[in-house]
Amino acid sequence: DDDAQLEVLGRVVHALRSAQEWPAVITAIARLRAVQHFNSVMEHHDEFEILEFEARRRTESAIAPLLSRTLNCTNSAKLPASHRVRAACDALKLASLLPDLQALRRGYFAVRPLLDDSSVDFRSRLQIEVVYNTMCGDLRRGVSLAKERVSAERKEGTPLMIANALSDLAFVLRRTGPDEEIDATLREAYDFTIHHRLFASSRDFAEKIASFFMDTG
Repeated sequence: DDDAQLEVLGRVVHALRSAQEWPAVITAIARLRAVQHFNSVMEHHDEFEILEFEARRRTESAIAPLLSRTLNCTNSAKLPASHRVRAACDALKLASLLPDLQALRRGYFAVRPLLDDSSVDFRSRLQIEVVYNTMCGDLRRGVSLAKERVSAERKEGTPLMIANALSDLAFVLRRTGPDEEIDATLREAYDFTIHHRLFASSRDFAEKIASFFMDTG
């Protein structure tokens, strides 16, 4: 029945996300939505929408339409605080890629009052603050929060979450230095992702190491 199909598809989506098979994540979510919509035309603002945002951010070159979708969730007062903040994480990252600092500021201040809500997890709270402070705020605070997240993820995060936290730390350090710390963070992240067989992440860190070497001569 539909419930059984949804349960199986949900497990498939999470497995593909853990393997960082982003195009397959998008396809699996589309199949899940097809089952959900068989008897309904409702919108679904749920965990799978957040996973779709992440997958599309990592695969699509047309950033502006996706940024618009994430900001719609970010700005919707009808949605739960936790969903709005998780959508804002992707919105701020997308805005930093363009870069569109106006959109980044709007997204941040739309959810800033929600960051202390009990439903908002520490991971989303720190990600929001790290991206905002790196692009528009206090760089020293950005570094401090990025290191705080790495420390927290080492205690209770999955390998993929730790890799993501190291990526955020490298993102801030590229703007603050020193070069020795950037190099050490990127090398640690590369070795860590190789050890845990997160090969998509290891390729990403290899590219970041190469870019760092090019920039520093």
